[in-house]
Amino acid sequence: MKQICIVIFILTPFQLYSQVDTAAIIFKAQLLTTSRFGVATDTAMIDEIKNQNAVLLPSPSDNLFFIRIDFGQNFYGQAKLFGDCSYYIAFNQATMTFYRLGGFDVTDLQNFFQDLEPNDYKIFDIGFVDKSEIDFACLAAFAELPPKKQRKRKYECFPKCSEVFFRKLVIPKGKEQ
Repeated sequence: MKQICIVIFILTPFQLYSQVDTAAIIFKAQLLTTSRFGVATDTAMIDEIKNQNAVLLPSPSDNLFFIRIDFGQNFYGQAKLFGDCSYYIAFNQATMTFYRLGGFDVTDLQNFFQDLEPNDYKIFDIGFVDKSEIDFACLAAFAELPPKKQRKRKYECFPKCSEVFFRKLVIPKGKEQ
């Protein structure tokens, strides 16, 4: 009995460490989408980031989380942002790393594919591919290109949110010239 208690005592910290809070993963992923335009109070910005629609997408791997975040932040200043766009982010529990897969100006595709473990390759299984809104074959094909060709070729797996959004100057009433 004493030996069982010792084993449980030793394994408990590892068990707690291996379980990651999904809400914390989603919040960190939402922070990665912070708009580079405008300034507001910290509470206003945090509230907007937290209120963005974030959806955990299906994953065939226990190690990987896939998250779609529908951008929904206001722009603070004399211009307004218009357009709809979603960001796609992966989180790898083994490496505790986030990967920008879509919507961003810069992606982390090479690192994402380099860090996959053998069990993670289920993302390419036909049964999963048909159900996923992420085109992993497209991501892999782009990631396999040499860096020089990547710079020349347009990334077409997802639209870049910076190309989807447009800014329109909004002049407050009474300040027109």
